[in-house]
Amino acid sequence: MKHCILALTAILLGGQLFAQGFTQSAEGKSTLLFKGTGIGIDITQANINVDVNNMTQKVLAASEARAIYGINVKAKNEEGIGGLFSTGDFVPTAAGQLYAGVTFSNTNALARSMAALQKEALDKNVVGWRTARAAEFVKTITGLIEDESGKIEQESRRAAFVASMKKNISANASRPVFLFYTTIKEKEPGDTEQEVAAKRIIKESAFQLYKSFKQWNDSIQLQVTQKKEEYDKLSRFRITIFGFGEKSGLSFKQFVRYDSANLSSSFKNLTVSGGKIGAGINVQWRNLWAGLTYSYVDGNNFKELVPREFVWSRETTTLGQTITEESKITAYKGAFSQVEYNELNADLVYNLRFGDSAKYNVLLNPYVRANLFSRKPDLLTNNITNVGLGMYFFQHRSRLMGGFYLELPDVSNNYAKAANTGDELRPGLRRLSVGVVTKFNISSLFTWL
Repeated sequence: MKHCILALTAILLGGQLFAQGFTQSAEGKSTLLFKGTGIGIDITQANINVDVNNMTQKVLAASEARAIYGINVKAKNEEGIGGLFSTGDFVPTAAGQLYAGVTFSNTNALARSMAALQKEALDKNVVGWRTARAAEFVKTITGLIEDESGKIEQESRRAAFVASMKKNISANASRPVFLFYTTIKEKEPGDTEQEVAAKRIIKESAFQLYKSFKQWNDSIQLQVTQKKEEYDKLSRFRITIFGFGEKSGLSFKQFVRYDSANLSSSFKNLTVSGGKIGAGINVQWRNLWAGLTYSYVDGNNFKELVPREFVWSRETTTLGQTITEESKITAYKGAFSQVEYNELNADLVYNLRFGDSAKYNVLLNPYVRANLFSRKPDLLTNNITNVGLGMYFFQHRSRLMGGFYLELPDVSNNYAKAANTGDELRPGLRRLSVGVVTKFNISSLFTWL
């Protein structure tokens, strides 16, 4: 099993590849629904997610309420990424979640607004204007090449000169035609004085035309930017309300007691299942998102057990020779029990855009994860709250999003207080956890936003 997980981890990492969650915490939880079909991994937590839903651009662009639905599958090694490469036992957990709800926004209404129509009209006109300017440039330069080549007396050299100059105008499709002047080398081996003089005049004229175009293009780009800013200031919103149900499973080895007759019987293999049911809401206003979920959880107190590594050995002696067999056993000490409780999660995400056309994005994600109302507080500590801050980076229309989070678990130190060991409580900075997350979206022509 461990080899399968290692292989899958290598594939995901190698491909630079998250899921119901658009963002996440150290436990892989999020309140913000992922748009599209995606795969992701939390490298530090050995947490792999897959999400498939119908939240396509067609559904999200509709103004009327539209049904949304999806499925999320998550697998994790409770021993973390280090456990994948060690010789101890693999401690797998898995969960499958179904969710459904409705979403609605004012997207279409904004698309019909005056600011949107003016922006769309200007964008279309700019394309035509630039095409016309490029055609005019090619016509002017072609005429100039014909005129200047007339000063070259030898007919064969004149024809070769004209062909070479015209070819350079469109030789590189990725280079704007107005940068034609950069391709002209004023003097090359074998050039006559007439050719050098013609090149100098053509290059200078092409450069002047480029400066004229750049000045015009800068003024046009300023208008485009102004129209875009007017459109971006419109108060766009989206509201998504959904319910979800989850089934989860956990498998681990529990240390029971030392069995002096057979030490290998000191452990018990446990496989338990649980689940949750709840509801949530996502709200987007401009470049700000908020998410909230509340659920009833049929869970357990696994996180309060103490992990221990044991080395089991057996010696076999025959004909004066001894062979020792050893194996590492990862087991958990403590009273284990199924426990019901409630879960409250909240996220806030702010999108910072920068760069040309605001194509670079940084997401700031403060979040809260809280376990409340434990039905067995003697086995599962009541009211555990984790807080964190995530930062994610991506380009507009990129399929890859990466980032990290800092999380302070159990803000009030309730775990340590409940343990009542008499030890000094650890300060917050010493309890911080750091996670590295990458997400890969499979949906084509998809934007994270």
